[in-house]
Amino acid sequence: MSGFAWVLAIPIYEGNDFQKEYKTFFDRILKIGGTQTGNFVLEEELYQINPNIQNPCIPMKSPFQDHCRSFHLMKNSDYGKTMFLITDHHNCISSNIFFCQVLDKMKSIYQSKKALRSECRGVKFDLQDFEITISKLFVGTSPVAK
Repeated sequence: MSGFAWVLAIPIYEGNDFQKEYKTFFDRILKIGGTQTGNFVLEEELYQINPNIQNPCIPMKSPFQDHCRSFHLMKNSDYGKTMFLITDHHNCISSNIFFCQVLDKMKSIYQSKKALRSECRGVKFDLQDFEITISKLFVGTSPVAK
C-alpha cells in the first residue's frame, strides 16, 4: 500500500493501562466501520561501524571515510521476503531476506546495537481507503505503549 503514514502516540493517563486504551481504540475503529484485516510486526535494528577498526576499503584521506557509519535494518510482516536498510545519509535500500547472510560476513565491521532494537506488534484495520494499525512499541527489552 502506498501513500503516507501518520504516527500517533496515545497517552496513557494515570489510573489507565495500555490494554484499556488499546481496547477503547479497537472498539472505536470497529464502531465507525473498520474491519480487522490481520496482525503486523515491524522490527528495526541499528548497526554501527565498529569504532576499533578503520574501514579497510576506504583510504584514510578519502572524502568517503565517514560514509555509512550506521544504518537501520527494518523488517515488516507486510513485506515478508524484503528487508529495508536506511543509512545515516538517508539512502534507502531494499533487499531480499538473504541480506542477513551478508551482515553475518560483516560482523567485524558493523556491530548490532541490541539495546536500541525496536519492535512494533499490533493489529491492522481497513477503513474505506485507509489502513489503520494499532501497536505496542518495544524498545530494547522494555515495552513502551504507543
